[in-house]
Amino acid sequence: MSHRLQISIEPYRKIVVHEVLEIGFNDLIDQIVNQARSAGGTTIPLLAWCNGVAFQIAPFNPNSEEIIRESLRGTVHYAAVTFALKEKYEREIIRKNGTVILLNQSANANFVALAETMLGNSKLKETG
Repeated sequence: MSHRLQISIEPYRKIVVHEVLEIGFNDLIDQIVNQARSAGGTTIPLLAWCNGVAFQIAPFNPNSEEIIRESLRGTVHYAAVTFALKEKYEREIIRKNGTVILLNQSANANFVALAETMLGNSKLKETG
């Protein structure tokens, strides 16, 4: 007698961002490159991009009991999201002090919603 395994897909219902910081795209690239260099990194840093928004998520400790509890209830908490407007996707951003790879996250429904929210709250979109 075979047992049929039940599989349940339960997407997150809510994302809570505790701090939002919008900066210019070049400043964001410089920040990412400097973070990688100060950490002694030899790998090329990655930056998420989705539908016109480049962003870096600062998570809370994923092993925290409270964060795990909230995740199981369907809520993700981000300590901070730093974002910049970047209309067109480019795979690599090359600067003299380093390179950053943009990861196209447009297929991730959570990131699509996050990018829409960041775009809607942008203070820099009028100036580009």
